[in-house]
Amino acid sequence: MQRYKLLGKKTPIDVNERRLVALEREQKFLRKIGKGNWEQGLRENNIDLAVNFAVIQYLDVFEVDDLNRRLNVGVDQSLDYFCGDWWKNSTTDSTYLDKSQPNHSLIWSNPYLHAAFLCGLTQRWSDLQRISEWVDESVCPEITFGAIDDEFVVFLIYIASTLRSRPLPAHEALRQAVERGRPKRPRLLLKAFQSATEDDQATFDHAIIESLKHCEKYEVEDVGNLNYWVGIPQSFICAIAERNGLTVPILPPHLDLLTVRRSAIGLEPC
Repeated sequence: MQRYKLLGKKTPIDVNERRLVALEREQKFLRKIGKGNWEQGLRENNIDLAVNFAVIQYLDVFEVDDLNRRLNVGVDQSLDYFCGDWWKNSTTDSTYLDKSQPNHSLIWSNPYLHAAFLCGLTQRWSDLQRISEWVDESVCPEITFGAIDDEFVVFLIYIASTLRSRPLPAHEALRQAVERGRPKRPRLLLKAFQSATEDDQATFDHAIIESLKHCEKYEVEDVGNLNYWVGIPQSFICAIAERNGLTVPILPPHLDLLTVRRSAIGLEPC
């Protein structure tokens, strides 16, 4: 049985129609790239679409042709999003990527999470480090315990700080801010990520299960975008755990369905 059915989901539209919609979206975004203002949304959507192809393959919605190439294109687009200069001549796009502006409205957290997920699937860890270098002190919130609006974003900054060539000066304060924060989701993710990067197999086994339980109950959404049907951050954490020589524990089937891993989408083991 297809995985999406095991999750109790129905594809929002006919499978063949979904295939055409996904491929048409891909071509539309590629045609428009490099043709003026308002590129930020196109580029973010292209990264999101690469994630979507991985999830479509994983959930057995349809067989994605040339999946490995599509995932690598998503990493290339992530690199360009964070490391390119495409936004510099656009007053609109620079608002979202120019960290030097005092009143910037940066759009980086979802693209970064999706880039990390794609780098985990493609094993392009050095490229993830390059992307993580973009996350610097200018995107750190003022850390006043109990007054941070979004501890999940702080958790993403902590991931980037860990993966950079040199951690941010606020590295330890970021960790404490997540640990002391009220939302449970980032606290569970932090424990799983920390144990995955510190080679603590026993703690990781427990932490990833607890995070997936929370994901199943509160995070997955029955919406048209299939990326919300699985645990994207948990899937990335599993990938980085395996990179560090840990093994993902045998998960209960209903939790295992939430993790997108290389072996489950037909990619060769590394």
